[in-house]
Amino acid sequence: MKVILVNIGICIFSLCLCLFILEGVLRLFSKTSLLRVQHHKLFCEYDSLLGWRKIPGVKGIHKTAEYSIPEVINSKGIRGPEYSYDKDNEEYRILVVGDSFVEGYTVEFNEMFSEIVKMMLNKRGDRNYEVISAGTGGYCTDQEFLFFKEEGKKYNPDLTVLMFCDNDIIYNAKSKYDQDYKPLFKLEEGKLRLTNVPVPPREKREKKFIETVKRILREKTYLYNFITDRVKSFRGLHAIAIKLGLAQETNTLITDLKVNRHKEVWIPCEFRPYKKKCYDEEIDRAWQITEALLSDFKKEVTFIGGNLLVFHIPSRAAVYPEEWEAMKKRYCLSKDDWDIDNIGRKLADICNKQGIDFIEPTKLFKAEADKLNKQGQRLYFFFDGHWNVKGHQLVGQILMEYMNSHYLKESI
Repeated sequence: MKVILVNIGICIFSLCLCLFILEGVLRLFSKTSLLRVQHHKLFCEYDSLLGWRKIPGVKGIHKTAEYSIPEVINSKGIRGPEYSYDKDNEEYRILVVGDSFVEGYTVEFNEMFSEIVKMMLNKRGDRNYEVISAGTGGYCTDQEFLFFKEEGKKYNPDLTVLMFCDNDIIYNAKSKYDQDYKPLFKLEEGKLRLTNVPVPPREKREKKFIETVKRILREKTYLYNFITDRVKSFRGLHAIAIKLGLAQETNTLITDLKVNRHKEVWIPCEFRPYKKKCYDEEIDRAWQITEALLSDFKKEVTFIGGNLLVFHIPSRAAVYPEEWEAMKKRYCLSKDDWDIDNIGRKLADICNKQGIDFIEPTKLFKAEADKLNKQGQRLYFFFDGHWNVKGHQLVGQILMEYMNSHYLKESI
């Protein structure tokens, strides 16, 4: 028994020594740090009105298997340089509000669609153009509306671009996003009433042991992240890791989609607005709140003499048909009852009814995706799901063309 225990001890010691040596080698020879810290932990803090906000003056690096991007937040909590509230008469100013797609932490600052638009506009040479990208990861339409009322309108923008994400619908009617509480508007006699303010602090939930271990390894060791990156590069291994509970499903194309048709499948709440005929009181209420928010948003923008433009961010599954097919198979969604383009159409109807300028770019995204697919390129990251450089370039081009034809004719 003593010999067996000694041998086990030697094996454990040898394994730990090997892991320690590998960790040291990676730290010594890696060109950049492999440590990963979750976005909100790095860049966000509690806010009693909005739920959370970016920390003024903070700097950090977003790291995943697909990108490593530095982000610098200015003194007012906006990514980028300092922007003055004051605006001279010769300046045309654009404010962009939205979530993580607008914060753009998956690409370098000068590669963001907002900076691309700014560069193209200033090439005109007819006046000075400024574009301020005030996106914050996880924000919904209600938080973007409150941000505009409290901070955004201080910049006196001539044009405010609201980037609308599909999951905004459901979360506009919820008081919590993941672990974070948020403000909640309720519709009473056709008018919005703000509730859940001051917003309660972030919910502290007891995490499972495996989640805690993974977080520590992700934030403290190079070796763990090196291995997980390599696993992700092989879809078969990644699918096995998902089944074992060691990884999360971020794209249904990498998982085994055999589903027991006789078993009820849980459908993520964000998908529910994709149902064609939705007799769901919560979804109906979410759409009503969303329409009221967009209506009041326009009033606020118009009051300061500006224009409001809503840009629908296409779902990745709406751009890549194979992903929509995989989603339908994974969640048992029938073609007759579910439509990935449902939100875009309903949003267009609302904006038309409220007299709000609207861009539905899904067809343009599909066409560009088909073109890039032949070159082995994409508009969205495969795992992360946000736009890559190509995606930001396309959005910049679409916005530029729309502004040229609708807002800047007199300046040409």
